[in-house]
Amino acid sequence: PFGTLGSYLVSRLPARVTVKDYTPHSYAGQGYDMKSDPLVVDKSNIASAAPTEPHGQQGFTLKFKNPLSFTYTPQGGTAHTITLGEAQVQMGDITTDGKTTVSAPGDVLVKVAWNYFLLESDGSKGVHNPAFTRQVVDSSVAALK
Repeated sequence: PFGTLGSYLVSRLPARVTVKDYTPHSYAGQGYDMKSDPLVVDKSNIASAAPTEPHGQQGFTLKFKNPLSFTYTPQGGTAHTITLGEAQVQMGDITTDGKTTVSAPGDVLVKVAWNYFLLESDGSKGVHNPAFTRQVVDSSVAALK
């Protein structure tokens, strides 16, 4: 049921969106765990979005129809570019213009994502409290319609 989260996000995106990738990666034998520089992405190149928690915050894994090149500029290090078929993006880094988030903190998407991560982190797959789980899933899906 929470596959609806990704569809809801993509449906709300403008024709072009600015994102920052936060996928841990290696370059020239060194590991990096940092955000990329902002990158403008055409909505038409986003194949799908799935909820994830990059660095403990709500976010989405965006899968691209055609891979994109992200540039990372570490402080005191060498800037580098890697090409990705998907990117982990914190929700606050999915913006219309590099500053304005697509989903403000009180937005229904943020609230439903909270519900998703609440249930996912329980680890019982709903067995721990099935009535509560069903209520959360049903309310969340209804809120996204």
